[in-house]
Amino acid sequence: ERSMGAKGRAKAVATGKKGAKAGKSEGGDGDTALPAPAMGKDRGKKGKAGKLRKGANREVSWGHDDLEKELACLGLCVKQVTGDGNCFFRSLSDQMEGSEASHSALRANVMDHIRDHQDDFAPFVEDDEHFDKYVKRMRKDGCWAGYMELIAASKMLRANIYVYQPGQPRWVVGD
Repeated sequence: ERSMGAKGRAKAVATGKKGAKAGKSEGGDGDTALPAPAMGKDRGKKGKAGKLRKGANREVSWGHDDLEKELACLGLCVKQVTGDGNCFFRSLSDQMEGSEASHSALRANVMDHIRDHQDDFAPFVEDDEHFDKYVKRMRKDGCWAGYMELIAASKMLRANIYVYQPGQPRWVVGD
């Protein structure tokens, strides 16, 4: 899923009803549902999260109601997390621990994983940025995560991560 409102650019994660974490099956396979990552040239950089409506409140238009309906059919619901550029890591922390509090440690661990597996990740860093510089930049608080961080988190945690977006098929990252 995507940003819900530009005020704080809150991201949302899907959680199961009655407090169960999204994507966790009864078998406890460790799956997690998270917001869609930033893609392309602007990943990891602060900026617009999507199409903005004109108006004073500058709300981001993502089809929030449609997403809520789609998730309800799956027994899931939307949960807001702080939208400060750390939303991927906050979402992951929330889904794993029930709180956003460990987002900084998760960011550090994911970036350690990327650094430690440079051969796997370096080919996917934009041509105009050196791998070490990318890792250093992505360690900074507020730097938006992208697909590479999503893959690294899935591999590091040995968990599938489900990404839900309005009107789109579920996207599974992991094994």
